[in-house]
Amino acid sequence: MVPDPSTGHMVPVATSLRRDPTYVALYVVWSKFLFTELAPYLAVVALNVVIIAKSVRAAAFRRQAAAGAGTIRVRKYSCL
Repeated sequence: MVPDPSTGHMVPVATSLRRDPTYVALYVVWSKFLFTELAPYLAVVALNVVIIAKSVRAAAFRRQAAAGAGTIRVRKYSCL
């Protein structure tokens, strides 16, 4: 920040790093892509895998219970 000669107020000024094309390409383009585009999709995929795995376990449990298989073992699973 530098003082504005006409008003005396401090105003923001872009540094040489901010004006560097390599910085713009790496930070502005790629980091924004990773955090706003790729990360949410990966989170959705990971959570869907957890849901599918729990559904498969529940279906197996229901089949075992419906078949009247002696004792039914109940296992406690954590969410993640």
